[in-house]
Amino acid sequence: MRPLDPSRYARALAVALTLVPAALACSKDDPKDAPKAAPKAPEKIPDDFVMNDFFADGKTARPLVDASAEGGIFAAGDGGAGAATADGDEGSSLDRKFKVTEAGADPKAPRRYTFKATPETRVMNVRANVTREVQGQRQSQEQPMPALTLTFTAKPKGKGMFRMEGVIKKLELPPENGKPPSAEALAALATLQGVAVGLDVTARGGLGEVKFEGKQPPKGAEDILGLVTQAFEVILAPLPEEPVGIGGKWEEHATTRERGIEAKTTTTFTLKEWSETGGVVDGTTVGKSAKQQLKGDPRIPPGATVEIESKGDLHYELKANAVASRVTAETTRTVKVEVPQGGKTMAETQIIKVKMTIETPAK
Repeated sequence: MRPLDPSRYARALAVALTLVPAALACSKDDPKDAPKAAPKAPEKIPDDFVMNDFFADGKTARPLVDASAEGGIFAAGDGGAGAATADGDEGSSLDRKFKVTEAGADPKAPRRYTFKATPETRVMNVRANVTREVQGQRQSQEQPMPALTLTFTAKPKGKGMFRMEGVIKKLELPPENGKPPSAEALAALATLQGVAVGLDVTARGGLGEVKFEGKQPPKGAEDILGLVTQAFEVILAPLPEEPVGIGGKWEEHATTRERGIEAKTTTTFTLKEWSETGGVVDGTTVGKSAKQQLKGDPRIPPGATVEIESKGDLHYELKANAVASRVTAETTRTVKVEVPQGGKTMAETQIIKVKMTIETPAK
């Protein structure tokens, strides 16, 4: 798995909007071992298709292309969250290459983490809003996400490497439509407490592949890894190899492919503060894909096209010897889908806004 790729970061969060609540909602009336239904064949879109019942009875109508559903545009595909590198070399993800565009003020120095093997507790909260506009009709919906409490511990491995372990201490579901979580959902959450994941970390904040360690998640809840992975991917600001001073900037250019859709992404980081105890790094992300034809999924009507734009802001309050004390990440992704049907073009625009905060809990 590669470390934080901001375009993939937005995508994986969108996946989590569907996967995590589904994983936590299992009950005795919904057997975990029940076989999955076979995928349905593509449905014909009628010429008079409208979205009047978009959120009828608390349920969303099926969009032309579901950008937040498993198997949708943002599902983990090429280079997705939890995926191995193409050559199977997990270590290749640890050494990210950045281009320093401004060295910053003197004194300049290589910026590095000096982790200590002391547990650090952080609380992660995610708020998401999905807006869809179809044929001039616009609807928005907040997506509830669980609050996640993790304890991070870094242990030296030698040669500048560390093993970082994250243990799930608590998961809390917010009320939905004014109703508290069901007993089944709360029971499912309780089974996730104590589940641990681990990965290799470099002194520059490079991350290896996230894997479960020790207590394994209950069957049907493996997708919680996506949410935990996001916590790891934003808990450390990636640092350049070259020396930089205050005001120094480094950037990363990436080409991502999601279900065959190619997008170019540029992320720029700026060193705002640095001291013996920590520092502040800000980041901005801009991504765009040209209009491209959707292929390779039988559920997508022939001739459908998609165009994606994304932007994001990152703010890290770093600790020199531990994971960041506070992180905020806000992303907006706009997906424009057009589907030819009966001589007409059905158009849908989806705007997915996600705000993540990771904070040190008050003592």
